[in-house]
Amino acid sequence: MYMVYRTAQLLFECEKVAIIAATLYAIEPVSIIYTSKLGTETLFAALGMVWLYFLLKYLKGCLLRDLLISGTVLAASVYVRPLGYFLPLIAATGLSAWALVGGQKNKQRLAIHIVLFMIVSMCPSLIWQERNRAETGYPGFSGVPTEDLYFYWAASVLADRQRVPYSKCSIGSAFWTSVFI
Repeated sequence: MYMVYRTAQLLFECEKVAIIAATLYAIEPVSIIYTSKLGTETLFAALGMVWLYFLLKYLKGCLLRDLLISGTVLAASVYVRPLGYFLPLIAATGLSAWALVGGQKNKQRLAIHIVLFMIVSMCPSLIWQERNRAETGYPGFSGVPTEDLYFYWAASVLADRQRVPYSKCSIGSAFWTSVFI
């Protein structure tokens, strides 16, 4: 909630808006439910807010320290939920567009900042991927998307074999059928 307050204060430069944003977040039902459960959603949301806060802080002041903190937090968020894996590329693209279109004076300095951001935010993930390849032979960052794809394809194949719509095929039954086929 504190990072929601700080981010809103940074964005709107108004104490009243920041308090309203933090209050709305505090009474939002999903965030209340997730704080009582031990799961990755809460940590990922918190890291996402810290990442966004420092990225916005960088856009306001162009301090390399803020961008490097943002990249470090973004790298950590990928280990919590691999959803953030491609966010550094999206953020770097946005920062590049901001540097080109925004009429920034020192484009070379900003380009160096963007490269350093990419190194800080992507290297831990790439190192982990290389570790996975060396240890297990699996070249990906996480095996979850591959398993999800397998089970969805299994349900699709099962639906095709039974000549029923995919929506009528249960993923659980697809798993057990795929085990015995």
